[in-house]
Amino acid sequence: VGSAKGADTAKAATEAATASKEKLEKHSPAAVIVFFSPKYDPYVVARSVQHVFPKTPVIGTTTAGEIFDSPLRESIVVLVLGSPYLKIRVGVGQGVSRNWKGSLERLLCGELSPYFDPLEISLWSRLNREGTGVFGILFSPGNTKKADSRSWEILSELRQRCDGRVLIFGGSSADDWQMEKSHVIVGDQAFPDSVALAVFETKLKFGMALAHGFKPSDKMATVTRSQNHVVHELDHRPAAEVYSQLLDIPYNELVGKHITLTSGRPAGLADPLGQYSIIVASYFTTDGGVRFSQPVPKGAILHIMDADPDALIHAAQDSLRKAIIRGDMSSPSVALMFSCALRGRILKERIHEEIAVIKEAAHDLPVVGF
Repeated sequence: VGSAKGADTAKAATEAATASKEKLEKHSPAAVIVFFSPKYDPYVVARSVQHVFPKTPVIGTTTAGEIFDSPLRESIVVLVLGSPYLKIRVGVGQGVSRNWKGSLERLLCGELSPYFDPLEISLWSRLNREGTGVFGILFSPGNTKKADSRSWEILSELRQRCDGRVLIFGGSSADDWQMEKSHVIVGDQAFPDSVALAVFETKLKFGMALAHGFKPSDKMATVTRSQNHVVHELDHRPAAEVYSQLLDIPYNELVGKHITLTSGRPAGLADPLGQYSIIVASYFTTDGGVRFSQPVPKGAILHIMDADPDALIHAAQDSLRKAIIRGDMSSPSVALMFSCALRGRILKERIHEEIAVIKEAAHDLPVVGF
């Protein structure tokens, strides 16, 4: 792993990539993953990193903060994976906000197609014979002031198409809360408003897990009218009005602002077992609705979630332990951590503890992500 920062994009990207390459002792590079601040020119980042690794697949994303053993700001982090037991294929689909289904088809029209073709049999027969596992790393655009994120839809569609055989670990690309436009990089090119996916075939062990640490409060409301990502009514009243009351923040103080960033409190939806998934309210609509990070069905009960810093920090350690158990690993080499950018705004000066407890639990292995 290497990291760098500075005013010159090419110099910083080359420095980070070179530092990571120098630490690769035994094996040739098999894959490169890049996390970088939107302050850097994404096209220059892509070309500079690919120049250091001319024959290696590269995938990366802009962020709202980077991770390399601690939270970083305005940096470039380059992770290189080296092993003879890794085979990687990458793809990109452009124009997500205009037509996410079309971008998904473009993503899967190339070398990724066999993994997501329901009629494909020979690939999975071969992988089963070889004892080879498959996982994916996915970057898709986060929401902006004008467009909803389609990360939930894209992930759901990918899971359905591969029948759950590709375990996908992903996060939403960001632009450090400018809420205008994010980029991904694939190879030596950068792509705005695009989804990127790397699929790994490997005989190495790997595990994934998710945890959040939020708890449901007694503030709740029922969705009585919704369409896709927009909730129009809660409890048969204008959703923006009700949601402001649930947050105990005047409506006028939330208009034009990112709702969850301002309040520090996301919403939650309970599954049949009483486990809560987090959904994020972004902006009010001009007609009194509330935009969310995923579709919210009519009849769903939205709970405002409470954020206890100790619980959030413990959740990070809990997710690592679950991942190690699921992967049946005794000595992992690296931990990839994709932490919601809102957590840093909530934990504030304690955000360093989130990564520290992971390093403590995993005997000081490198922690990399965004």
